[in-house]
Amino acid sequence: KQIAVVGVVAVLIVAAVAVVIMNLDDGGKNADIEASLAIGGNVDNDYRIDSKDMEILDKILNDEISSEEYPLADVDGNGTIDQADKTYLQKILDDEMDSVFVTDSYGNVQEISYPLDNIITVNADMAMLVSNLGAVDRVAGYIASDYPVEQTLLRNSDAIDISSGRQVKEAEYKAIRDIESDLDKKGEKIGAILYYSSSALGYKADFEAAGIPILNVYCTSPESNADAYATYGYLFGGEYVQKGIDMCQYCYNVYDHIKNKVGDREKVTALGLNMNFYVCNNESQYADIIRFAGGVHVFTQPGDGSEKVTTPEGITDYDGRIDYMFNFSTKDLVKVDPVGLWDNTKNDVLRSSAHFEDMVWVNCSLPVVVRVAYVAEIMYPDLFEGYGDKVFNEFIDKFLPYLNNLEGGALDIDEIMTTCTYEDYEAAKA
Repeated sequence: KQIAVVGVVAVLIVAAVAVVIMNLDDGGKNADIEASLAIGGNVDNDYRIDSKDMEILDKILNDEISSEEYPLADVDGNGTIDQADKTYLQKILDDEMDSVFVTDSYGNVQEISYPLDNIITVNADMAMLVSNLGAVDRVAGYIASDYPVEQTLLRNSDAIDISSGRQVKEAEYKAIRDIESDLDKKGEKIGAILYYSSSALGYKADFEAAGIPILNVYCTSPESNADAYATYGYLFGGEYVQKGIDMCQYCYNVYDHIKNKVGDREKVTALGLNMNFYVCNNESQYADIIRFAGGVHVFTQPGDGSEKVTTPEGITDYDGRIDYMFNFSTKDLVKVDPVGLWDNTKNDVLRSSAHFEDMVWVNCSLPVVVRVAYVAEIMYPDLFEGYGDKVFNEFIDKFLPYLNNLEGGALDIDEIMTTCTYEDYEAAKA
């Protein structure tokens, strides 16, 4: 990632992340990632703020190098780089700051109290992000579709369950303002509202007028998800800083292991679907999962959304052009009946496809890196036999210990839906 500054407005530009691979086969070493923290003070655009950032800032202030390549040298976010930025950066290095400036996924720069606390999360993806980090103690309230096992850590916390919807509507807006009022009585405030898409955030102008920071977090594509672990782990502070870095590194280890193993061989082609019969656009999170798993997502429409398939031609157009269809669906970390999944009438328009039996369901209650591993295993079974289970078990053991301490016993990944193939359906039906 690189941050480009035009005037005083910071614009986030997503580029390739440089990764140096170090013996990934045995899983024993980390990739040397350079995934950017979009936070003022991270002058050298790596994944931490340290003395190296001060060295570069000093060179900028001494006119030894140009500031053009180091926009995050504007530590205090006022549009200029001067001695005040050095003072601010020193406070960060001494862990004496009470706020930092963050660039969100929409390129908006916000001053955020540090460490970030009393957040409101909007939609299940935000709930998953903070649960994966373990930072549920930083959540004041959440809006999320109810996935009890996936969200068990959050739902057993003191955070307020605002609603099981996906948007901030009138009732959710009132509940958030009530939370704000209760916090105010304790001398506290809402640290930020974390949301996934603009369509989910009603009353945005009202929140801004009330002085509540709003952060867009696009955390469902493989790269942005890894970077979100590092960035929000840093913002939550304390133990979450290193955990965020470790999670980020682990994700890039997996992605580059897959890239290296697939190498120059002929790539598998696939089509991403979601909500049963929506074809994913080419910049969507699901198309990215296919690409990070070593495949080629056949070109559909530009954009990061999806298009509803309403006629057989909408799906038969891909006949002969793809090896697989991946249907991404959130099912919680529970057992799912393959018969009900495949016999659903929502699939009827897909049955015209010559590749209907090559379709594979992928559970989006899995962490993003785990989804990638399972998709790679499906596309390249000779290279990645058992890889999905391996990555899932590692991710649980390293980062999600609460799934090993569920009521009734540890999560058994052999007893939940991870992926579901047509062969699984036939076996269940028999």
